[in-house]
Amino acid sequence: MKDGDPYMAKVRILVVPNHVKSAALRAAQHLEKMDYDTVFLNFSRDLEEGVRAIAEGAPYDYVIERLKELKLIPEPVGAWEYSAEPILMALRGILHKLNVEIHCYRDSSFDLLSTKTAEKIALLIFRTCSIEKIDAEEWRTLLNSLLEPETKALKEETDFITRKAESSEEGICIAGFNGRHIGTRLEDEGYDVSLTYLYVPYHFTPLEILMRELRRATARGASLSYEKITKLVKHHVQFIRGYITVNEDYDEAYRKWVYDKASWLMYASRMSGIGQ
Repeated sequence: MKDGDPYMAKVRILVVPNHVKSAALRAAQHLEKMDYDTVFLNFSRDLEEGVRAIAEGAPYDYVIERLKELKLIPEPVGAWEYSAEPILMALRGILHKLNVEIHCYRDSSFDLLSTKTAEKIALLIFRTCSIEKIDAEEWRTLLNSLLEPETKALKEETDFITRKAESSEEGICIAGFNGRHIGTRLEDEGYDVSLTYLYVPYHFTPLEILMRELRRATARGASLSYEKITKLVKHHVQFIRGYITVNEDYDEAYRKWVYDKASWLMYASRMSGIGQ
């Protein structure tokens, strides 16, 4: 779909922060409007068959249990399902009503790498809580190992969406904060793109800020200081220990954290250039 074509297909991109269920519920409301012919979901492609089964009307619990048995849902399963369920339930039975194409676009190999890295991060956090010491170099090495695969996966995923959108007139795409990159690529290909953030304002967690800082440093050919890494890791450990582990509901934990840390978050966002 290039510039100059007589018709420009539309793609609505909905940005849903990771793990935030209230944002996923808002995305589900958009999906339920049923005014689209193609759906792009930020789930691993390994899940596409199961997602289609739910869209055809299969019982949600049965499909999820089957996906668990096949070990296709990323660990921890509860955290994934927490924000995935509203999206999946919004699509349940939709193929009985509409002729809709459904695509899961996440690169499966990178999804697996992300899951393994998350497990290592959890172990590092546990160790930090136990010995009250942060090994900045270990954190740098671990998180840096994600950057190149992340860049390759984003390009591959964006290529996938661009290719599949060619047969669409009105598409809707659920994305994380890579939604802006996806939108830019689609616009370059001639698509009519709208980008909607479903949780505003969203304050990035310390780990998300650290990942952004590492990406920016790598792009400049620079290296992030041990001091900055240590500071952000310390804040993230406090976020996990003081809020996530003592609240059953992630959204509640996140809101309490934002309320308590608002001044630091505003400072960290300015220093990181988030939102620019």
